[in-house]
Amino acid sequence: YAFRIMVAAGGILMLIAFWALYLKYRGQFTVNGLQQRPWFLRLVIFSAILPYIAIWTGWWTREVARQPWIVHELMRTSEGVSQMNVTAEVVWFVGFVVFDLLVWVGAWYFFAKVVRHGPDMNAEVVHQSENIPVGSLMTDKLDQHETILIRPTT
Repeated sequence: YAFRIMVAAGGILMLIAFWALYLKYRGQFTVNGLQQRPWFLRLVIFSAILPYIAIWTGWWTREVARQPWIVHELMRTSEGVSQMNVTAEVVWFVGFVVFDLLVWVGAWYFFAKVVRHGPDMNAEVVHQSENIPVGSLMTDKLDQHETILIRPTT
């Protein structure tokens, strides 16, 4: 069933992407337009796990399907065992775990620092419109050097 799960996860992601393109085409992929569709935003949030599910199940499919061959009718999996000794395996494994932990700790430290700092709520809001495309930065027509800030509404 891993292959079916992989295909289903990919299909759902494609449907969500096409749905977003449809909203963009209709001019509804704006701050105001998406606020009118909380179910779409929830769907996008809950679908964040789908790429990982597709990757994992795709890997399972590949590994199970190729047994007992590494190279079809040329090399069996039993012949593909590494000659590495146990000490080297442990050193490499510990090295990868330590490296991964350092990356995760660094990323979470950075994220926590950004979230703790938060947005500058004292910044002047030059212009705020309900129909600005999501993720866009607009410049003021009078002064091309100032960026229009869009403050999130609560």
